[in-house]
Amino acid sequence: MFDNKKTKKKCWDIIKKYYPQYEEKNKIFFEFIKQYLKPEIILIDVGCGRGYNFPYKEKVRLSIGLDLLDAVSMNSNVHCPLIGDGYKIPLRDNSVDTVICQELIEHLKYPLMFFSEASRILKPSGIFIIMTPNILGWRSIISALTSYRFHVYMNEKLYGVQEHDVFPTYYYANNPWKIKKYLNKLGLDLLRQIMYEPTPRTLTFSRLAVYLEIFFSSILRNYKLLSSLRETIIVCYQKR
Repeated sequence: MFDNKKTKKKCWDIIKKYYPQYEEKNKIFFEFIKQYLKPEIILIDVGCGRGYNFPYKEKVRLSIGLDLLDAVSMNSNVHCPLIGDGYKIPLRDNSVDTVICQELIEHLKYPLMFFSEASRILKPSGIFIIMTPNILGWRSIISALTSYRFHVYMNEKLYGVQEHDVFPTYYYANNPWKIKKYLNKLGLDLLRQIMYEPTPRTLTFSRLAVYLEIFFSSILRNYKLLSSLRETIIVCYQKR
């Protein structure tokens, strides 16, 4: 079913009919963070891996990339690649202006430890920007209820993503209320929040399933009352 290229092509033709301009989620995130990039700031991108072609390197004084894997050394967006994890960031207290993390906290067993580290290294009035899946989104619910091996299989079949780029998920801090609770306790206040429902792209193994995804996504995108069920949380907090 998942290897039927003809069906997949027809599914994408259906998606393009309703969404002629495909919205790349990474670009939405970059548009969000652009207003916080200034020539004088020091920025750290935690969990950045090889990078997502965010052109922030030339917009800041110093960009630091931190990741568990040595792939960070191939990240062209950072001036200074570091190998390590978010539980013990190898930087001094009050040393950076901006911390960003994209689709990281769903993979953390101890998100509060990471939040505490982000707060520690931020200067007063520093900015902390997060993009992460919403646990109330239907894709996250399915992910939370299925096994890691299922995630590996589906990522390979649907997106061509290999196992070494698929990581376990925990969703321990993946709703805006829990993020706010943790960060407020650490002395950070909410500046801006977006609940974003991306272009349909998940159920491309069946035309019927794609029509259902398009229908459901259009409801989530168009009705503000249902914004808490949208797939992606993008938030910006500021240190007091």
